[in-house]
Amino acid sequence: MSRIWLGFVVAGALLLSACSSIWESEAEKKRKPVELEELENQIAIHVLWEKSIGEVTDDPGANLRLAFSGATLFTADDEGVVTAHDGLSGKVRWERETELPLSGGPGVGDGLVLLGTRDGELLALSESDGAERWRVRLTSEVLAAPAADRGVVVAYTTDGRLHGLSAADGRTIWVYDRPTPILTLHGSSSPVVDEGRVICGFANGKLAALNIITGDPLWEVSVSLPTGRSDLERIVDIDGDPVIKNGVVFAATYQGDLAAIAADSGNVYWRKQLSSYAGLDVNWRLAYVSDDEDRVWAIDPRGGSPVWKNNGFVNRRITGPSVFGDYLLVGDIEGYVHWLSQEDGRVVARIQVGDEPITAMPLVRGKVAFVLGRDGDLAALTLDPPNRK
Repeated sequence: MSRIWLGFVVAGALLLSACSSIWESEAEKKRKPVELEELENQIAIHVLWEKSIGEVTDDPGANLRLAFSGATLFTADDEGVVTAHDGLSGKVRWERETELPLSGGPGVGDGLVLLGTRDGELLALSESDGAERWRVRLTSEVLAAPAADRGVVVAYTTDGRLHGLSAADGRTIWVYDRPTPILTLHGSSSPVVDEGRVICGFANGKLAALNIITGDPLWEVSVSLPTGRSDLERIVDIDGDPVIKNGVVFAATYQGDLAAIAADSGNVYWRKQLSSYAGLDVNWRLAYVSDDEDRVWAIDPRGGSPVWKNNGFVNRRITGPSVFGDYLLVGDIEGYVHWLSQEDGRVVARIQVGDEPITAMPLVRGKVAFVLGRDGDLAALTLDPPNRK
């Protein structure tokens, strides 16, 4: 519940403040991470390179993550430093000190590196050298990673607005506005682009597809409907990013459902009750998702039936799973990356990347997985022995 925030100041704020230390201590007892059992790695994990990029963030709602374009890996820290790294060697290609309170991104597209700030600004840098192309003020904080395609940049702000802007100069082309509930998770789903569409999840449990050029709505569906009597019980945020695979959009809500939806029409193929905000991934075989109780599920994408479930990460606050060859990777609160078999979900290996939580899903490109800890420890991992020559 630490991710939940109130959209308005309530009359009982002083009382909540006085009692918060008691509640937090009790909550911490209940949230003590399960101890990891000793494990002899069944596969050899090699560190291709590792470095520190500086503190990422202490804000659990912020969404500073990794982005990849071509052979370049992009990172950002909470002091406003944006860096482009060679993906194979880790060497710095360029670095830009923006001096902005970055909170969302980087995202890449149309030759731009895109970042949002806590102050509601959207910044566009040149992908090739980091030069500033433009910056604009949006309507509220940007916690989602922006995206770009076909000359349009899309950015989602915490007030429920999806903005479409010109990639050339940042001028607003269109805005899609959805009502935001009083009580939401402190975080945002990032928009994804696909075949001229932008698909985004909202805090009211709805998923929408828009024409990326005009902003015209193509379809909108409710992944989950709010239930319960209190605002707390009615939270159905889509916080994890939608994933598109073979023309199907997979999306999950907190306190709601996991759903498979036709990307072209918005028809719902199936729903399964499964609460998640951490994220998911999909391959040709199965859909994989981490739920809000730190369980990892494998789901049959054709009908939503569970194939297996791993219960071994209780209170370890794991990331969403990332597909890596025949394995899944999840990061946890103590900086471990766990490698799970896609066949049955058993843990076959683990490696620690720093001592701080890994909050962003590992980013997989080819035979390399890039992992970023909250303290800025960054590692490139592979199963292929690195060439030391």
